[in-house]
Amino acid sequence: MAYLVAGSFRDESAQSTALPPVGGVILDGYGVQVIGGSDHSPITITAPIDQTILTKLKAIGLTPISISDAQPETGIAPVVSAQTSEPATFVAHNAAPWTDVFGDLNHYEGTYLEVDDTQGQPVIIAAYASRAAHGVGWIRPGLGSLISSGTHTK
Repeated sequence: MAYLVAGSFRDESAQSTALPPVGGVILDGYGVQVIGGSDHSPITITAPIDQTILTKLKAIGLTPISISDAQPETGIAPVVSAQTSEPATFVAHNAAPWTDVFGDLNHYEGTYLEVDDTQGQPVIIAAYASRAAHGVGWIRPGLGSLISSGTHTK
């Protein structure tokens, strides 16, 4: 959410002489991170596409939990929560589930995908803000090595 706000403010600042220019943002003590330039891809998805996202979740073996849409600027930012009963298998066979679910992330204001196990514990969390050209991701410790190998042991 912070990157959505920072990116939107950065674009507004670039178009106004009354606002200061934005060069970076500080998030939870991580220091200054440079915000991407105003030459980001055009935001083209401006209306909810929840049914399409639902279909894509099911296609990669996820059980949808919730889909909502934030509207931080002129486009939307889908917030998606889904579940897998086999975290290791899912991670081993889905190296970038965010693109499987959303396609080109830059077509949205931002995206958020959280995949949990059946106990509600996070397996993967990925968020991206197009205007800021920044994202954050997290994968459950111990599962990251499965992405490159494509195999796992139970």
